[in-house]
Amino acid sequence: MEIVLITGNKNKLNIAQKVFEQYGINLIQENIETPEIQSTDTKDIAEYSAEYGANFLKKPVIKTDTGYYFKSMNGFPGPFVKYVCQWFKVEDLLKIAATKKDRNIIVRETIAFCKPGEKPISFTGELKGELAKKAGGEGTIFDQLLILDGFKKPQGLIKREELLDYWDKNHGYFHDLAKYIKDLKY
Repeated sequence: MEIVLITGNKNKLNIAQKVFEQYGINLIQENIETPEIQSTDTKDIAEYSAEYGANFLKKPVIKTDTGYYFKSMNGFPGPFVKYVCQWFKVEDLLKIAATKKDRNIIVRETIAFCKPGEKPISFTGELKGELAKKAGGEGTIFDQLLILDGFKKPQGLIKREELLDYWDKNHGYFHDLAKYIKDLKY
């Protein structure tokens, strides 16, 4: 069984493949632009983009949306991660965060599945972490600054296989969607 995962992010593809292959589902990457509605809810954004992608490609698709919600910044930036990465440098975010005592972050991600002409189904999960006091490693601003619960360093410094294992174990919502798709016997 093959399903399109709409993303330009190889890490996102690797994480999703690790989960979905356990259910006999092969993900094929398509890097197309989908409209992102302006919402503070990752569910709304992922579902809208999945429905658009399925109808545009005329194939069943999966689309994810992730938000980083800093408690001390009233949920900023939420799902507006792409814009923050365009507007800010790592140092900018560190300067803002330096004024805050609470460095806790909720990472909320929604994964949505949609067939052409149908309404999407989605699953959402949350992970906890904190903002590092200094950047480390490769990747986006958030890769360099996010310390996930259970780790002592930013995810940008963690070995790829270790991160894949972590995400596999902590992406219950990815497993929920994979089970749902498998049960469709699509």
